[in-house]
Amino acid sequence: MRFEINRRMKTKKFGERVYYFERVTSTMDIARELAEKDEPEGTVVVAETQTTGRGRFQREWYSPPGGVYFSLILRPAFLAENVPKINFLAAVAVAETLKELYRLNVKTKWPNDILVGEKKICGILTEAGMEGKKLKWVILGIGINANFEIKKLGKTIIPATSLKEELKKEVSLEELLQRLFERLESNYLRVKKEGFAWLLKRWKTFSDTLGRNVKVQTSEGIFLGKALDINSDGALVLRLSNGKKKKILAGDCYHLRKKGG
Repeated sequence: MRFEINRRMKTKKFGERVYYFERVTSTMDIARELAEKDEPEGTVVVAETQTTGRGRFQREWYSPPGGVYFSLILRPAFLAENVPKINFLAAVAVAETLKELYRLNVKTKWPNDILVGEKKICGILTEAGMEGKKLKWVILGIGINANFEIKKLGKTIIPATSLKEELKKEVSLEELLQRLFERLESNYLRVKKEGFAWLLKRWKTFSDTLGRNVKVQTSEGIFLGKALDINSDGALVLRLSNGKKKKILAGDCYHLRKKGG
C-alpha cells in the first residue's frame, strides 16, 4: 500500500517533499544522497520495506512490510556536538505521538529506543555530514514496528513488540506519519528557539532507564551501575559500584532490573 500523507498536515517543511519507495536498500542511504545534492530541510524518504535497513553500529534493522521506515533531512545551524541530542528529539516526538494516538504506556530507553511494556517498538538513528568543521546536514532515521506480527522480525537482541500486537488491530500508517511529522517539526522548531534543556527534561518524563541498574557497553569497556540522570550533553550518568559517577555519551544500554531495584 502506498503511503499518502495528508496534505492538510500542519507542518511548514517536514513532509512537504516526500520520496516514496515500495522497496529500498535503506532510506538512510537515499536520504544521504539527496542531502548531498542539496535537497531542502524537511525532505523525507519513506519505504514500505528495506532490504538492508540498519540501526546503530551498522546493525541490521529488519524491515518487513507493514512497518514505518523513513529518513528525514535536517539542516540545523547548531554545533556538531549537539547532533546526538537529535535522538532525544525524535524519541520524545515518537513517544508523544504513540501515547496521544493509541493511549499506550510508552517509555524511552537511553540512548535511542522506544519501549512499550519493556519491549522495543521503535528505533532511531542519526547520521551527520560535515563540511570542514561545519555541520552540513543531519539524517534522522526512524523505524516503527506497526502493522505486523513480531515473529516476522525473527530473532532480536532485545524483546520487541509492534502496534498490531499491542492494540490487537492495524493502524493507519498515513495518520501515524502525519501526526509524527507534525510533532517532530514542532519540537524541532522549539529546540532551535529555546535550546535542548526543555527537551532533555521532557525525555526524562518518559524514561524507563533512569533509576534502573544497567549495563552499558562502550568503546572503553562495560560499565555496571545505577542510571542516575541524563546531563546537558545527553550523556547517561551512572553511579558505579565503587560510588563514583561515570558519564557515558555513547554505548549500548541494557536494563538489568525493574526500576528502583
